[in-house]
Amino acid sequence: MIKASQELGFGDDWHTALEKVKNIYVEPGQQTYMVHELAKEAVEYVTKRDMVTIPSVANETWRTFMMSPERQKVNPFFLGGDSIIVSYPTSTMSYEDKMMIMRGNGRPLSRSTVFHELLPGHHLQFYYMDRYRTYRRPFKTPFWTEGWAFYWEMILWDRGFPGTPENKIGMLFWRMHRCLRIIFSLKFHLGQITPEGCINLLVEKGGHERATAEGEVRRSFNGDYPPLYQAGYMLGALQFYSLRREIVDTGIKKPEVTVNAQAFQDVRKLSKAHQTDPNLLDDQVDALREANKTGDTEKIIEVEKQFVNDSPYENVRAAVRPTDNEEIANTLRAWILGLIFVTVESGINMFLSMRSPAVTIQTVVILLLVYPVGVFWAKVVPSRQFTTFGIPWSLNPGPFNIKEHTVVVLMANVTYGYAYSTDALLALQAEPLYNINMGWGFSLLFTISSQVIGIGIAGLFRRFNVWPAALIWPANFSSTTLLYALHDKSKTDPEKANGWSISRYRYYIYLTAGAFAWYWFPGVIWQGLSVFDFVCWIRPNNATINQLFGGFTGLSLIPITFDWTYVIGYLGDPLLSPTFSHLNTLIGLGIFVIITCIGISYTGGIYSAYLPINTSTTFDNTQAEYDVTKILGPGHTFDVEKYKAYSPLFLAPCFALNYGLSFASLLASIVHTVVFHSSEVWYRFRTAQKQEPDIHMRLMSKYREAPDWWYLVLFIVSVGLGLATVLGYPSQLPWWGYFVSIILAVAFTIPCCMILGITNIMLSLNVISPFLAGFMFPGHPIGVMIFKVYSTIVLGQAQTYSQDLKLSHYMKVPPRITFWCQVVATIWACFVQIAVMNWTLGTIPGVCTALQKNSFTCPNGRTFFSSSIVMLGAMSWLPPATPLSFSSWAIVGLTFNWYLRRRYHGWWTNYNYITAAALDSGLIICTIIVFLAILLPGVTMPQWWGNVKVFETMDATLTAIRKTVAPGETFGPKTWD
Repeated sequence: MIKASQELGFGDDWHTALEKVKNIYVEPGQQTYMVHELAKEAVEYVTKRDMVTIPSVANETWRTFMMSPERQKVNPFFLGGDSIIVSYPTSTMSYEDKMMIMRGNGRPLSRSTVFHELLPGHHLQFYYMDRYRTYRRPFKTPFWTEGWAFYWEMILWDRGFPGTPENKIGMLFWRMHRCLRIIFSLKFHLGQITPEGCINLLVEKGGHERATAEGEVRRSFNGDYPPLYQAGYMLGALQFYSLRREIVDTGIKKPEVTVNAQAFQDVRKLSKAHQTDPNLLDDQVDALREANKTGDTEKIIEVEKQFVNDSPYENVRAAVRPTDNEEIANTLRAWILGLIFVTVESGINMFLSMRSPAVTIQTVVILLLVYPVGVFWAKVVPSRQFTTFGIPWSLNPGPFNIKEHTVVVLMANVTYGYAYSTDALLALQAEPLYNINMGWGFSLLFTISSQVIGIGIAGLFRRFNVWPAALIWPANFSSTTLLYALHDKSKTDPEKANGWSISRYRYYIYLTAGAFAWYWFPGVIWQGLSVFDFVCWIRPNNATINQLFGGFTGLSLIPITFDWTYVIGYLGDPLLSPTFSHLNTLIGLGIFVIITCIGISYTGGIYSAYLPINTSTTFDNTQAEYDVTKILGPGHTFDVEKYKAYSPLFLAPCFALNYGLSFASLLASIVHTVVFHSSEVWYRFRTAQKQEPDIHMRLMSKYREAPDWWYLVLFIVSVGLGLATVLGYPSQLPWWGYFVSIILAVAFTIPCCMILGITNIMLSLNVISPFLAGFMFPGHPIGVMIFKVYSTIVLGQAQTYSQDLKLSHYMKVPPRITFWCQVVATIWACFVQIAVMNWTLGTIPGVCTALQKNSFTCPNGRTFFSSSIVMLGAMSWLPPATPLSFSSWAIVGLTFNWYLRRRYHGWWTNYNYITAAALDSGLIICTIIVFLAILLPGVTMPQWWGNVKVFETMDATLTAIRKTVAPGETFGPKTWD
């Protein structure tokens, strides 16, 4: 018991650990469902391991009865014999009695009583006595009757049936209960203890409630039980144990053979699933291969334990607990909070996305804000219970728990960014752009269909992208760690953290405050800290030096930044990604970007001497920014003659290379999946939920899975809505083009999700989709735009939702709750965002014009407008992905996930991912405040050298060009078609 208490973080204080376990209970209306699930779990466990034969009739004929309210008050635990008698609070009971009953019958404590009373316990026992030798009376003695059921408690404990610390405490509570009953029964009949002393013994040594202990003592001494009845449990069980060793283990049948066969089968599955797994240590992969190859029993069992009892991935073990406290996730409170925060978040983000520069309220902000709101709710809202259509519910089901918190985060996750379709809608509806308003119907159909199709695809493909343990989805680690830190404020064991004992909660608070304070320096006070181009500051007017060392439009050969924004700006938080991702990024950056760009630029390729070396800006042949309006004809279509009269399009070397690398990465993802994962994909297609024995998959198996047909119906309906969108309105997109966009997204879903789930690198179709659309629908810019939205966002939503499914998998949120909360949140957010967009377009004067006085210039909508005409502008909407962002990301990642992980492993295990959450939180909170307090009202930044002169270099002003053309002259080819 003490060991299990230590595993839960309570040290030797097993009483407190037991109190925590008692609070893991289900709603009263779920009691009978829980009994059914626990019975099914026990039957599957013993039959899978061939531990006992359970006839189908015995499995199908057990009954459930309700214990009388009077009896529940003195003995609230589930009872039974050949059936099970369930405790169930009634309206006549006081609140204290109701809570005693609920706390005494939570899942961890009931996990033993259910199989004790049913299968393979008393119900199987009485079934065989009634089925065979029916002319005999049932053999009634506690040594046989109770010994049989207690024997199964002992044998299942030995086989590792409890699994989690919570379940261990639940089983050990009953083990102590049996022992204490023997002690007080013998002492009482020997005259060595009074009834009051018996009660105290059960309370102090067994953790019983006093009312329960009194009822147990009363029924033990009312004359129904003989003096040795209590000892019969233990003596009978030990006799069965002895018979098992004497008969089963000596030759008639050896269960170990079956167990070893099961272990060998598990190792084979594990070996197949992890044979090319980059996130496993080499020693682990070698051990799997050797065990699978040699068939050595001891090695097989040892390897199986390493992979089955907890996640084999050190990253996952550091961020996700291999337990399930079985709190209630589906509460009215979670739904209300989720919808409120989704409304506020999606509405504000939509509004702010129309301004330049934009700021986004990210999910970590919602994760932080909802916690104090949930805790406050639990303290002040009445806990009165209501019943509607026979379903009990309450506005306050108890303490705000981690699963409710996760449900709100899941709802916010899928909606925190504005819908991608709104960029296209802004390009269509804004007066300075296309000025085509197709109405609310088009906007809602377009947005809902494009957002929801990806959810359906992700759900249908979850057996490939979510269930496998190998897809660890590192992006979730900061969320899981922060959730645990907020709900568990216990200190860290200094022996396991290189001497650090501060709780992760306090560490997070301190580091977030530090990150918040620090960002005022690179964000406001000394903006030169963001891109620390000291070489360019020394030689601000040397084009070559600015091209090589500049951090804005150069190659940043000495990458220095003190701004966390630049570190996480493009590839996300480096502390979450595995080391091989950092190394691959550095190698790829060096070979395919820096060396190649230098080669292109300094050999004169693609007129590079007349262009900056690295920028997403497109140029004409006078070195001015390319003016899209000069090549537009009637109806905002591409005019070839105007194009010939104006200029070809010129791209900087790195930008041109970026397109090639984007195509290559997408094609490589398919090749990689086919070469390394094709057999695994086929294996998972055939095995469905019968995955390798991952601890988190096993813990989730107790919850009902969302059926595939739910996702299939969602996919079909949303595809139908999309088809209605393109056919019912002048979309310029033919029906076959629409289906091509969906097929394109579906084809890349498994490869891109596998890469994101393993490496934390996200791939997108935002480059390839407008190219294909431009070839398929030349002269139809609106069709190009809509094609791009469907293909790009369907894949993006499939990746996002797959990541959220893994988050709910890690946090043990029932799959059906995850399905409904995210579908409802997504559809609701679509209505909110369309309403906010239309309100903004109709209310703010001059919105989406280039000189709008409050900077509501609709930057993403204008980019969409431009790229729908000139398909090579497709990447200009991306964040500034300079070499500085890539190199600083990789260097920081290697510092934490390679150096600190090896040198201070204990610290890394306990604090690495909470560090990531804290740095991101401090930055985001400060960014929002800076935006609202300084940027939005137009407050002038401090004017001094660190904010002025550092931005007067050729690199910062986009003028790092080695050759310039005189006014009236051009560069490039003399003719172009």
